[in-house]
Parts: sequence; C-alpha cells; structure tokens
Amino acid sequence: MHLNEATLCFSASRLAPYLAAADGDEQTALDLYIYNIEVSAAFWVGFSLLEVTLRNRVHDALTHRFGTERWWEKTPLTGRESNSIAVAEQRCARYGEPGVGQIISEIGFGFWVGLLSTRHHAGMWLAGLERIFSPTAPRRADVHAALQRLQRLRNRIAHHEPVYSRDLVNDHVLLLTALNWLSPETSRWAAEHSRVSAIIRTSRRPRKPPLAR
Repeated sequence: MHLNEATLCFSASRLAPYLAAADGDEQTALDLYIYNIEVSAAFWVGFSLLEVTLRNRVHDALTHRFGTERWWEKTPLTGRESNSIAVAEQRCARYGEPGVGQIISEIGFGFWVGLLSTRHHAGMWLAGLERIFSPTAPRRADVHAALQRLQRLRNRIAHHEPVYSRDLVNDHVLLLTALNWLSPETSRWAAEHSRVSAIIRTSRRPRKPPLAR
C-alpha cells in the first residue's frame, strides 16, 4: 500500500505516530501499523476470557449475596453505574423482554471493574466479591488498579489506537495474572491459545531501515 492511499483511508493524524516512530520512512511506518493491528488482535483472546469471567463471577457472587439475579436493585450504585444498567436493559428490550443474562452481557467491562473500587469496599468486596478471587490475589486496591490498567489497554485496542510502544510483554503477563486470580484453569487456557508472545518473539515489529551511506 502507498502512503497516499493509507492517508486517505486512515487519516494523516492516525498515521502520524507511526511515521514519527519510523523517522519518516513510509514503508516502515506502514509495516508498524500492520504490526500494531496484529498484536492488538492477539490480545483479544485474553481480554474476551477475562471480561466474560469477571462479569459472570461478579454477577454470581452478588446474586448469592442479595438473593436475586437483579441484585443491582438492592444495592447502592453510582448514577453512572445505574445508567449503565438502564442502557443495557433498553438495548435488550428492543428484542422483547430481556433476560438477566442478556442484560449483564450488554454491560461494559468498565462497569465490572468499577464494582471493585473503594466506594464498594464494604457493600460489595467484603460482602462477597473478595471470595471470587484466589487466595494468591493481592488486596482489593491492587486488584482494582491492575484491572483499571487492563481496561485502559483494552479501550485503546478497541479504538484502534497505537499500542506498539507499550511494554506489551508485561501487559500480557498482567492480563494472564488477573485472569489467574479469577480462574487458574482459564488463565492457562488463554495462555495456550494466545499469539501475543509469539508475535512479539518472532520480531514481527519492523525495525527502522539502515541509514543510507
């Protein structure tokens, strides 16, 4: 692909970081763009398993704690959290009376991460959420901080933003570690099927071309 066509399709502002990283070399910038897509896509195995596992474990724990699958009606939530549930219910209602499973699957990852924050320490963490994590997991604040970091990475990937300059090896380790806190078996399964390490290890990230002599 030529840079002119890439600029037309992707925009100059989106390509600018890649050109800067490649010292203006067009082919290296485009190769880096593809590398970013490939390594970003590889993260979805872990993120998909983490997101579904977290929301289901949280939902099951709070259902048990409050005695109803619609536990959000019996516990204080912030306005933003309540709105997330309302929006999810509205989306599901387009197709008839929504079941609880449909509703929770419509609620974003950030909502579930937020339930582990300080404001919910007494009402949710001590009331049951701490028991969904393995004994090897750190304290709530550290679990929350780790999941927030992963949420930010997930959002960058979802919006097709550059991630190539991050320490992706450590990001991947953190992702598998967080999943291990919830389900060691699922974490091992994610590791078996993830291509993140392979993509990084096989040096698919392009290097800058040698300077002309």
